[in-house]
Amino acid sequence: MPNFDDIDLSRKKSIMVITNYRTGSTAFCEYLALKFNLVNCDEVFSPSDSQCLYDNVQNKNIILKVMPDHNFEKYFQDLLEKCVVIGLIRQNIFEQIASMAIVTGK
Repeated sequence: MPNFDDIDLSRKKSIMVITNYRTGSTAFCEYLALKFNLVNCDEVFSPSDSQCLYDNVQNKNIILKVMPDHNFEKYFQDLLEKCVVIGLIRQNIFEQIASMAIVTGK
């Protein structure tokens, strides 16, 4: 795990993780939430939710993640101003594909 001691939350109070599926982002966000004492709001822009959950948490200090199919464009400028942005990728694409196949059964 990388050293995140250089993340400065004094000016920006939340963390946004930009990632894809099957990258370990859930565990990563849980780790960051514990390390920085933030509420882990997970996928607040998930298309499976009937409403955007970000509307309920945007004034709190949180950690959230956005994925390729999330509809967060109208909030993007606000997120950039409020959040430290971390990009998360899984370097072994084969393992990522295998993980997706196992989860989906395909």
